[in-house]
Amino acid sequence: MVYTVFAHHTPYQDDGQFILYAGTGPEKLTELIPVLADEIIRTANDIEETGLARAKSQMRADMLMGRESMMRRANQQAAHLIHYGTVIDLDRKLQRLDSVTTDDVMRAARRIFKTRPTLAALGPLDQLDSYEAISRRFAG
Repeated sequence: MVYTVFAHHTPYQDDGQFILYAGTGPEKLTELIPVLADEIIRTANDIEETGLARAKSQMRADMLMGRESMMRRANQQAAHLIHYGTVIDLDRKLQRLDSVTTDDVMRAARRIFKTRPTLAALGPLDQLDSYEAISRRFAG
């Protein structure tokens, strides 16, 4: 259905953004939005322990392997100083990661996705639903 898909967040002290990106062809566009909306709604209401464990494992590996890049370490420390006023050490980050529960993820998803989405789309969009229809779909 897609040739690429990813999610990204940018936290700020008083705000933030959560981005879902998906690249697809025009022939799959009508299928894409319903699938994304269903996944968002499911994330806010039903997270499996196995999925959370897999995500934690991937994040742990990323944190540990990221220590090998001096530039990445410097960027992370700078971001910590900007956002939190201090550098958060790796052990503390790993402890915080380990403490995340499925209830935490669902609570955060409900908070993040309670607002209407902002939508940007490029390409032949004649098959794309209206913004109002897409917003209603994401609202569950």
